[in-house]
Amino acid sequence: MNMQLDLAQLFNVLGDAVIVADTNGYIVGWNAAASRIFGFSEAEALGNSLTLIIPERLRHRHNVGFNKSMGTGTSRYGSQLLKVPAIHKEGRTLSIAFSVAMLFDEDHKVTGVAAVIRDETARWLEEPRAKRAPRLPRSQISGRVAGHRGPVTRRVHYCRRQYFVANSFTGVSLDSAREWQSNRLR
Repeated sequence: MNMQLDLAQLFNVLGDAVIVADTNGYIVGWNAAASRIFGFSEAEALGNSLTLIIPERLRHRHNVGFNKSMGTGTSRYGSQLLKVPAIHKEGRTLSIAFSVAMLFDEDHKVTGVAAVIRDETARWLEEPRAKRAPRLPRSQISGRVAGHRGPVTRRVHYCRRQYFVANSFTGVSLDSAREWQSNRLR
């Protein structure tokens, strides 16, 4: 069977987003899956910077790495699957996994970069529940606090969507700590 590969059709029927950017970071390719995942139509995305889908806090880091890759013609993420946050048109945070490929012309001059992107938001939202430390019975929490020598630190830190109390009983979820505290005040 001799079947000619239609790259334009392949580009638009893939279930994963494909985004292509030129050496200045402007979007020159945006498939239907990219529109579905990020909410921007092809017309809205083309000509815009990649920062369109990058959270504000990560833009500087992205730009530094992108410019370095365009200058050197290499990416340290060539065959790695990257997992990072992204932004939907509506402003909500997405979790995406993607791989990148540098694009070159016949003279091996960098012409841009292509990324194949998968939306992993649903899996990302479920992951913290699976990794959450098992809840301790109230008696164990009380004993740990009662047995603590020195002041109990009251600072609560947020770390990778899991809460922990920053003192000797690190690892106890915020819910468990709040439950213990409410029972203690009764």
